[in-house]
Amino acid sequence: MISIPVRLTFAEYERYWTFDKASIEEIRRLLRNVRELHIEIEPEAGHNISLSWSALSHHRKILTFSDRCIGLQAALSASSTLPRKPPIDG
Repeated sequence: MISIPVRLTFAEYERYWTFDKASIEEIRRLLRNVRELHIEIEPEAGHNISLSWSALSHHRKILTFSDRCIGLQAALSASSTLPRKPPIDG
């Protein structure tokens, strides 16, 4: 069972991964136990988001998510229990 925070980003013009409404709901169902689940469609991006015009924005979002995960880890280290946060969708 996965319980760590998870962030998934799909490119708007992705041709490899399926991310229609049914697929995203299936992902949510499979990852229902994660502490935080963030699923996003990156506009104006193709398969390799890091090479798209939105790369800077995309990487900033990843770093923000990483910072939040580090904060969660610090809180876990300070306390044996941490309340479950509601999913964040952007």
